Amino acid sequence: MGEAPARGDFHALADQLSSLKGHFILSINDTPEMRDVFGAFDQEGVDLTYTIGSGAAKVVKELIVTTPNLPRRTVLQENFYRREEPKGNCAARNSYGAIM
Repeated sequence: MGEAPARGDFHALADQLSSLKGHFILSINDTPEMRDVFGAFDQEGVDLTYTIGSGAAKVVKELIVTTPNLPRRTVLQENFYRREEPKGNCAARNSYGAIM
């Protein structure tokens, strides 16, 4: 395992994202600090359920950070909006009905 990113790395990432000419979607742990660091962007908290191997499922809070005013269905692939639950180890649904 590598080292966790330093706090300054997240501020540098936020600075880089603010200068992008295109769109972005970032998924990161939902903590008050991350909400503050990425406060200039649109944010949505989601519950994420995941498992590792055959271990028990764990629900965690994830923060979805996007370009301000990101066009939802024109940028995200339409298959993210399917209504059935995905097969596999990871699923979260945002307020738009998208499975993340």
